Amino acid sequence: MNNKNSGIKIYFSSCPYSMAEEYNQLCPNDELNILISYGICDSRYLNMNGKKRHIINSLISDSGTFSINSKKGKHLNRNSLNGFIDFCKPLFKKSDFFMNYDEDFTIDGFKKNYRNMKILEDNGVNVVPIVHDYLSENIDEIDIYLNENYKIIALGDSPHKRDKKNKIKNITYAVNRIVDGGAMVHLLGVTDSEILKDIPVHFCDSTSWATEQRAGVIKWWNPHYSKTDNIYMLDKIDSEFRHKNNIGNYQNYDQFEEYLDDLNINITDLMGYRRSVYRKFINMKYFITMQD
Repeated sequence: MNNKNSGIKIYFSSCPYSMAEEYNQLCPNDELNILISYGICDSRYLNMNGKKRHIINSLISDSGTFSINSKKGKHLNRNSLNGFIDFCKPLFKKSDFFMNYDEDFTIDGFKKNYRNMKILEDNGVNVVPIVHDYLSENIDEIDIYLNENYKIIALGDSPHKRDKKNKIKNITYAVNRIVDGGAMVHLLGVTDSEILKDIPVHFCDSTSWATEQRAGVIKWWNPHYSKTDNIYMLDKIDSEFRHKNNIGNYQNYDQFEEYLDDLNINITDLMGYRRSVYRKFINMKYFITMQD
């Protein structure tokens, strides 16, 4: 995939070690980057912190505050700043960096989030600050973090990112300010190629590698037309009527089949009893292609 932002690291959010291992067996030479979240607190994360860490290129850790703010997740009652500190400690040597415990996603939440960040740092956590006020309407978060010489600054949830009309403009403004100030950018929760292709983001992450396959969607970078194709699998009785671009009438079916063949899998794998694994694999492969 050719774009102005080649070299970006894309992290697979909340990817269990079992899926990382499946991917590594199929494509052992690919760069696999994973974000683990305190919001999920999966005991299988311990595998990534042990002897099997070598199959992962980069491992980072998130505080799981998105789950708190969106009222999702199974373990919200045990999410706390002190709990996140305990979560981080075994990962100090294995995780490249840790996202701040930014419990307030509003543009007025800087003081609370900044306090949490300093508490984490006092406990030895290598914290990446997270900006929520992209346009400095309330306080110039970006300038504060640049002046404190943070090497990476993340852009988190924000009304400026949720503004559909001005989303790309707002993200671009914040990214350029951070990069022009000499820091790198992690764009949280965004892997849209249309957004990433023209802005200098260094890191990003998303759960869509997993969530889209649950909706029966396979993502493929179509090199014949230099575009992303979302291919719907025929999982439901009326799938062929509900989705125009489905596997049954896909115009580039032969080329897609050749692509699968190069990966030593086939269409049947995407429909069989292990279809979830293979669909996740194909979607992960798509995002890894975006890194090139």
